[in-house]
Order: sequence, then structure tokens, then C-alpha cells
Amino acid sequence: TQNPVKGEAEIYRIHDHKYVQIHLSESADGYLGIISDATDTILHKIHLCYENTHDPLTGLYKFDPFKKASAEILEKMDPAKTSAIVMIDLDDFKSINDNYGHDTGDAYLQRFSEVMKSMPEDHCLCARRSGDEFCMMIFDCNNRPEILRYMNTFYEALRKNSMALTDTLTKIISASCGFALADCAGNDIARLLSCADEALYEVKRNAKGTYGEYHRE
Repeated sequence: TQNPVKGEAEIYRIHDHKYVQIHLSESADGYLGIISDATDTILHKIHLCYENTHDPLTGLYKFDPFKKASAEILEKMDPAKTSAIVMIDLDDFKSINDNYGHDTGDAYLQRFSEVMKSMPEDHCLCARRSGDEFCMMIFDCNNRPEILRYMNTFYEALRKNSMALTDTLTKIISASCGFALADCAGNDIARLLSCADEALYEVKRNAKGTYGEYHRE
């Protein structure tokens, strides 16, 4: 009973692939307990929840669940900490689809997603927005330089990843990013996404393949 399953009555996790339901009734003589295997029911619910919240191609969060989770992080954020919303666009992805086919395009998206998944989960929440557009929340950081360190780590990982487009042609994955800092728990997720989007399109106009920060006018 040390590991109750959130939102479930009397169900407890034994380990990642085993769940039990424990029902206890008390009488003057002691307790009567019934223990039943709840594994199939819980794993089915976990699978349905995953399908509802994760993109089937990349395994990243879908955009709406990402916005909800990001808003919750912002709401609970320590005022002494800072976070950032990052909008990401793959460079020249349309030409990959057009010249090498959608299967290659899908593989390219999946390779890029693996880079996103390599970011530390305790500081980075990653999602696919649509098509070749992605987003990330970098959270629970001490200051802006720490945010920049995570951005640089992300780009270092990108530079180390390449994708075979044909038997003879390999391409290093390239992406443009714009980010907006959240400096207090009251920041609105929709506003931050809009500001990060603005920073992204400024990068795409002037310096594709890099990242830039949103600055108020």
C-alpha cells in the first residue's frame, strides 16, 4: 500500500507491470481483506491515456496536453526559478519530403524527436505541435544562463545527429528555435507560446539553424 495509484480507489502499484486492488473491511475480530489482480485494467488505462496525450509518430506529447502540463508547471513554479517556452521548426523539411518521400520524412522527424527525448526530463518537457513544428518547455532553472546552457546542449546534440536520406547522402539535422523566458509563476502559457513563435520567425528570416530569444519592444 506504499504506492497508491493516483485517481484509482484501493489500487496499488507493485512494480511497473503489476497492480493489485486491496479491499479491507474491519470488524471486531480484525480485518477481512480481498486482494485481486488489477494489472490488465490499469495497463489498459495507461495505454489509453498515453494514446490521448502522445503523438503516435514521435512519442512526444501532443500540443494540447503539452500546453496543459506547461501551464501547471508555470502555476506551481517557485518565484525564484525561471522557465522558457521554446518553439522549434525543422529547416527545409518540405524539400526532404518532396525529394526523398514521406517515409524518409517520417524517419527524419523520428530522429529529431530522439534528440528531444535525450533532454533531461526533470528540466525539459517536449512536444510535437504539428508537421515539422515542435515545442519544448525548459523549467525549474535558476537563471537565464541555465536556460541558455540547455539550449546549447540541445544544439550540440543536433549537430551530432545525422540522417541517411539515400545510400550515398547523409544530412545533419537542422532546426531553428525561438524562446521566451517566463520570469514568474503568473506568466500565461498562450502569451509565452506567441512570444516564442515571434522569436522563431525572426530566426527563420535572418539566421536559420540557430536559436533566438524574444525581446519586448
